[in-house]
Amino acid sequence: IVDTVAPVITLGAIEVIPCNPTQAQIDSAITAPTVTDNCMTGLIASFVDAPESGAPGCNRSIIRTWSVSDSCGNTTTAIQTINFTRDTVAPVMTLVATGNLPCNPTQAQIDAAFTAPAVNDNCSPGLSASYTDSPESGDPGCIRTITRTWSVTDACGNLTTASQTITFNRDTEPPVITITPAAAL
Repeated sequence: IVDTVAPVITLGAIEVIPCNPTQAQIDSAITAPTVTDNCMTGLIASFVDAPESGAPGCNRSIIRTWSVSDSCGNTTTAIQTINFTRDTVAPVMTLVATGNLPCNPTQAQIDAAFTAPAVNDNCSPGLSASYTDSPESGDPGCIRTITRTWSVTDACGNLTTASQTITFNRDTEPPVITITPAAAL
């Protein structure tokens, strides 16, 4: 029997690859290809990966070359491009100065005094920060503070936090007026 027909490689699916994947995560996301041949069964393709490429950060790729040979030396190769994200840089948050508050501010006034920070990220556009507020604190007197902690996480799980403290007066006690008797004229 003269066999001059090379095997056929049908590439497998590429599942979702997480950010900053290990080689094991990349390998487990790739379904092995199927191989058919006109004279043989049970052929299994092997692969070689080219080095990871792409611009620094974000979108990266690996070119995987699958190959298989039958017993007559007929060889076939198939190329598969594996794309993923490599991002280890946390977002950058730029805080805006807080506004002034009146005495005894409402929660709405406190919220209005804080402006959401600007957020930039090398790989995840359109991010916005969320926040949590500390309980109002301060001496038993009038001067009170609230600390707002902003946080933002990009698509690869890189986290940035920043805090701002706003100070205001909380005075709910009416003034005491002491009347002294008038002096005799």
